[in-house]
Amino acid sequence: MKFLAALTASKPDGVPKGADDPFAGLRTARGVELPGLALRAWWAAGDTVGARVRAYVRKPVLRRARRVAARVTRRFRDQPARPVTVHSGFPTVDGDAVQARGAELGGTMNDLEVAAAITAASAPTGDTVRVRVPVLRRATEQSRNRVTDAEIVGSAPGDPADLVESVRAQLGGAKASEAERAAAREVGYATLVPWLSRARYLAGARLDEVIVLPASLPHDELSTFALLYDGKLSVTVTAQAGTDTGAVLDLLEDALTSPVHQSSSASPETL
Repeated sequence: MKFLAALTASKPDGVPKGADDPFAGLRTARGVELPGLALRAWWAAGDTVGARVRAYVRKPVLRRARRVAARVTRRFRDQPARPVTVHSGFPTVDGDAVQARGAELGGTMNDLEVAAAITAASAPTGDTVRVRVPVLRRATEQSRNRVTDAEIVGSAPGDPADLVESVRAQLGGAKASEAERAAAREVGYATLVPWLSRARYLAGARLDEVIVLPASLPHDELSTFALLYDGKLSVTVTAQAGTDTGAVLDLLEDALTSPVHQSSSASPETL
């Protein structure tokens, strides 16, 4: 999103702010150079030999071995067993309506978007499904990367408020690194990102809508990325070639903007 903001301006006659290329004058390292680069980076990270050794052994050897094995075998694991996700579409809905719907169901806009993705994936069969949702978890001694994919499980039948409540509880547990893996069919990825509340301009033209393709994997059945921009929520969907994308978009839009049947106070946390 920072890259997109750098390409656009806040006024029709505005000029995007330039930025210095941090990699100017540098070339991409060759494969044979990578071990040397890693060794120099490790050596520079500590002031003493003891500090460098402690920094190295802090990460378990088994985890390092798994990471190397995963990188070596990724090209084989990424071969899709099913058709690659090629269909896409995006409904754009009013952001205030989504916020009101989420508040009515006792959750945030993000909780509702994840619940809507689960509903769209589960409704045709009634199966319990699992979606990946990026969360910022608490820092631990075992991991320096605080962003991780939480696995949220649910199904379409039943009260939408119960599904939103379940999503909210599971996301809370994932942020605290307390989530447990449940049996379900994995379908894809879902997230919501707020961008800007005011319009941006590109080459003098107003950006009416902005869509972002979700970070889907080759085997994903259904993935969504919702972007909140200028009061509108654009939900981009990617799905398998045989999927009825129109029906999926209708399910998503209905789950996100069904009329509020009773008034309720909005949560102070809206995103």
